[in-house]
Amino acid sequence: MPASARFTKRALIVLALVAIMTFAFASAAFAAPGVTNAKFSNPVAYELKSLLSTRFTCDVDTPGTWGRLDILGANGVVKTVYNGPLTQGTNWFPLWNGYGANGKRLPSASYDWRLTVTKGGESTVVRGKLTISKIHFVVQGRLTDLGEESYSRYMVPGSANIYWQFTNNSWVDSLYFYLYAPSGTNVGWAYVDFDENETLKGTWYLRKEPGNDTLIYERGMHDFEISVANDVTFYMTVIQ
Repeated sequence: MPASARFTKRALIVLALVAIMTFAFASAAFAAPGVTNAKFSNPVAYELKSLLSTRFTCDVDTPGTWGRLDILGANGVVKTVYNGPLTQGTNWFPLWNGYGANGKRLPSASYDWRLTVTKGGESTVVRGKLTISKIHFVVQGRLTDLGEESYSRYMVPGSANIYWQFTNNSWVDSLYFYLYAPSGTNVGWAYVDFDENETLKGTWYLRKEPGNDTLIYERGMHDFEISVANDVTFYMTVIQ
């Protein structure tokens, strides 16, 4: 084989290798950053000291990225919690107290949050939901054999939503639920009847409306009294 032909063949091989390496480098350089474990510490509840603020965090697998964390309402961004550089590894964002861009409390509602992490024109977007309210707490447990328990929780005047899930762990069973104000007044009550090993869920709306006046009128510790006949697991999320 002539020397010129051998040189041409070698040059083509070298050029091909360079092209492959260049493509691989470019692909790596312009790949979207990997973002995992994006979450927040807790919902925001303006009337509870333990829930006055929340903190977002995420893990990023790429150095030199830029992050933007937005809270979204029905008409777009209501607050940009962070807009700045991120490091490779775990990132903690500033504490956020539930206030909007205008410096005022956001209304009680469920909000979308959006985290955008960018490098080299490529972005990764992670989304989720966050509840902002005055009051937010959970009541949960398990009662057996004609059991009855009372759970005290702080509430404020106004409406409330109680999202409940009850699971019957035995044969046909029933559960009674009462809510008492600090003065001892019965705010309201509910009754659930189960089939064997049945799970039921729903929402109890406490509000003033025609035929239903179960609004919370007092500020202070309210008692949630729950009783069952046999064996029931219960879980309730209360939001005002």
